Amino acid sequence: MLAKLLRDKEIGELVVPIVPDEARTFGMEALFRQVGIYSRVGQLYEPELARALFERAPQPKRFVLVEGGSHHNTNSIGQGLYRQALRELFGLAT
Repeated sequence: MLAKLLRDKEIGELVVPIVPDEARTFGMEALFRQVGIYSRVGQLYEPELARALFERAPQPKRFVLVEGGSHHNTNSIGQGLYRQALRELFGLAT
């Protein structure tokens, strides 16, 4: 349906697709090339939203904020923090 809207001669240029990176899972990868769906910084979340979600989660829990991370590099930048948090959460030796 989105592809049809984007190709429509009357409204196609007015449609701005806002889709998560996971759109690839739903077979939308071809659209990325056709209409140039791209963000150089990836999909970012404000720490405030993450904290709000964290507050609603049950214990045990630990909030790990990776400063300077983006959607594309948070795992590599925060790998040490994540491993330490998991060790502590599950009571594993450091």
